[in-house]
Amino acid sequence: VGDELVSAGAESGKVVAIQRLTATGVYNPMTLKGDVVVDGFAASCYTEMAPPAVGHLLLAPVRMIYRLTGFNILGALLEGETPKMFAYISEKLLQ
Repeated sequence: VGDELVSAGAESGKVVAIQRLTATGVYNPMTLKGDVVVDGFAASCYTEMAPPAVGHLLLAPVRMIYRLTGFNILGALLEGETPKMFAYISEKLLQ
């Protein structure tokens, strides 16, 4: 609370409240560049547990597989679709 945000259009605003939400499942949007835009404000996809550069480096293989095959390997692992994932990747790479 109290942080100031600046949008892409150079509009600024202060954070007046924050809210914690607990839900079932794993939710963490990951993008190829490591950021998202919400209501015109850019935000990082990375956690505070490690610097963004470290997170980006560690996820490089995931981004490479997605760019080569179009397959979301991380989503497949989290959703228990590992056999389907390997079949899909093999099919795409052997075309």
